[in-house]
Amino acid sequence: MDTSKLHIVAATGFLKKDGKFLILKRGEKEIAYPGKWTVPGGKVEGSDSIKETLKKEFLEEAGLAIKNNIEFFGESEFTRPDGFHVIVLKFICEYESGKVKIDKNDFTDYVWMSLDELENYDLIEGVKNDFKLIKI
Repeated sequence: MDTSKLHIVAATGFLKKDGKFLILKRGEKEIAYPGKWTVPGGKVEGSDSIKETLKKEFLEEAGLAIKNNIEFFGESEFTRPDGFHVIVLKFICEYESGKVKIDKNDFTDYVWMSLDELENYDLIEGVKNDFKLIKI
């Protein structure tokens, strides 16, 4: 099979609660961007919709439920170190319920960050740029 024609589709969510956004610190063993801060999200799998993917990823990665009113924010793309091309669909999400409990297999820390604190965290560059657009 020619994998050069395959893409990974991922969905990420910018979740705001009480004027702050949730960011997670990726583990050092991650394939892409180890040790960097990012927002929750992940690969679209099987027949899952984008909305189902976001809801599942927020529950798995952070223990949080998000509301259904997910708003498209933009898209980006990058190539992982293992050669897979990733298309990222980005959304603004609204908190519904839960208390943050990170998946320690994938993440080492979390924080609710205000946009004024953006420069205090070593965010993935594209995620940092997205936050700057949200700030405008």
